[in-house]
Amino acid sequence: MISATPTIVAIETNSAWVVILAVSLVTMPIALVLRRVVDRPGALSSSVLLGLPLGLPLVAALLFQKSVLPEISVLRPLGPDLFDKADWNLLHFMFVSDGEGLIPYVFSGAPGRWLLILGLSFSSFMLVRRFAGTIALRRLINRCAEPDPERDCFLIRRVAELAAESGLKRAPRIRLLPDHVSGAFVTGGTNPSILISPVLVEALEPDELDGIVAHELAHIVAKDLPVMVVAGVLRDLVAWNPVAHLALRRLVAEREFEADRHAAAVTGKPLAVASSLVKTCELMRVRSRLEPQLALGFLRGRARLRRRVSNLLALADGRAVVRASGRVPYVAAACLAAILGLQAGAKVAEQADFAIVWDAPDTESVPLWMNSRISPDKTAIAGRQADRDGRKKKGKRVTMAGFAGARYPVFGNGYALREKDLPRWTKAVGVWAKRRGLPARTLMAEVRSGWRAVPVFSSPRIGPFGFYRLDLFLQRRLPGPQR
Repeated sequence: MISATPTIVAIETNSAWVVILAVSLVTMPIALVLRRVVDRPGALSSSVLLGLPLGLPLVAALLFQKSVLPEISVLRPLGPDLFDKADWNLLHFMFVSDGEGLIPYVFSGAPGRWLLILGLSFSSFMLVRRFAGTIALRRLINRCAEPDPERDCFLIRRVAELAAESGLKRAPRIRLLPDHVSGAFVTGGTNPSILISPVLVEALEPDELDGIVAHELAHIVAKDLPVMVVAGVLRDLVAWNPVAHLALRRLVAEREFEADRHAAAVTGKPLAVASSLVKTCELMRVRSRLEPQLALGFLRGRARLRRRVSNLLALADGRAVVRASGRVPYVAAACLAAILGLQAGAKVAEQADFAIVWDAPDTESVPLWMNSRISPDKTAIAGRQADRDGRKKKGKRVTMAGFAGARYPVFGNGYALREKDLPRWTKAVGVWAKRRGLPARTLMAEVRSGWRAVPVFSSPRIGPFGFYRLDLFLQRRLPGPQR
């Protein structure tokens, strides 16, 4: 049986956080499906499509949000708050309905600022981490050496030739990594450089070295480095959103796969490119001690390496294509994904009267309040007996006597009332509040502006959660307390 004390209720889905999460959840699968439909290299156009789950949610939040955070409040049964609440200006009512009765609750606290602090902490940590990675990368570049024209003549010549075959107007600068760092990376924006370790140059065969160089040149051709920097910053800004992390990982993997296909197309030797991947991976695991945060990581994970090698084997067998599809299919796919994502954000922002309740209540789990005219002593006895019966009969409806004339009304941990009894119940609570010296008029005003939570689905709860539509409840004037 569900408890009558829900822990948290989330309101105001038109907040920036909810819009960002909803648009991410919609845009991410759409972008992945469309990318699979257009199963050809797309260079920068492909990056724009897969980067939509990172940038579009922020655009939707700016367009549709009406608050930064969702309204998230802790609910408590009415009784304890009537006894304990010191500031009656903060007493706001919500009547949770399951289609049969109403359970009165009040908002007793809002941990929204803690969500803000938590989100800012995540984002700040990721941004500081990125800044530290930038500093580490600059220090690494400063320790790199220039290639020797005589000793490294083959590397210099192959970089120039492959750059021309890749369509670059000029060859990028070559820098040799320090001895303790292995691998190959691309750095720089308008003036890109290829950082490669001398050990790697010596360990690879000429065809394999061509594959590594062509791979890094592919990142320069496709503008992958600035794209990944922008995508990484967007991810860091919403570091609390798990979909953003998945989107960035998928974008990084996609750019590596396309660079492999470009290298295979330029060199005409996909098997040599696959062999260079395996050798570079083993060498980096043995020798590398530092992985620059902003450089394009050459390899990340065994599963991804296996997939990259499998793709190259498919190219060698003729089961895959390397010819680019052009920009039109990707631009069309990106526009379609953007339209659907923005529509989802607009729909979510419209549903401001929506609530998600954790540990959703059920009127069958609590006593039913009824207005009966009995003496105060009998009311107290009946209330205590109802509590005892409620503990004995778990899950069965128990009738609690009314408390309109009771000196010590029994609220318990929660109870339900019929909607038609709400005016009498309000009058009874007003009388009790007045006798306790509490501002009864404030209580009446809050009841008049209270909210009713009506189940969205036929069942009031799905598992531990309940989904409700919120309405302002009883706009008409309710009866005031007796004088």
